[in-house]
Amino acid sequence: MLKLVLIISAILLNGCSHIPVSIRKAPPVDIQIQDIKKDFSKHKYQTARWGGILIDVENNSNETILQVLAYPLNFYGRPNLNSSALGRFLIRSNDFLDPAIYASNRELTTSGRLVEISNRKVGKKELKLPVIESQQLYLWPQYQRNDCDYPPYGYYGYWGYSYGRPHFRFYGHSRHYY
Repeated sequence: MLKLVLIISAILLNGCSHIPVSIRKAPPVDIQIQDIKKDFSKHKYQTARWGGILIDVENNSNETILQVLAYPLNFYGRPNLNSSALGRFLIRSNDFLDPAIYASNRELTTSGRLVEISNRKVGKKELKLPVIESQQLYLWPQYQRNDCDYPPYGYYGYWGYSYGRPHFRFYGHSRHYY
């Protein structure tokens, strides 16, 4: 029994081992965007771990600025898109981040120091956005989903076999999944 527990534990721990520790684990003082809106000077140069959906990539001669729509993070540090957005923030990186890889709507999480508040225009609105100087940046893999994962909402059907292959037939429709 002990061997089984150890094997299962090793498999589970190995499943998330590729995620950097600074992304997977929150810093001792887990600063949130709401805290920054209240008093930035209190949290300046402290470490934060934030994540969300990438909105924009701006490459300058010596740095890249990423604009992110923030979401709460789950246990592993991945943005929880089922929650409400928390606001926007900027990530400053000294590396060149290719916009083809760091494309809009990708999920990412960063860990780094809060360095300043930057004024940015979103449409005609001027916003004050906190800036994290990135020490670790993790671009989450995209979910691969196909139409066979779940039938469309509101459809009912049955699983069966046809010519030796399993299929799903919807009631009243001729639509198959083979």
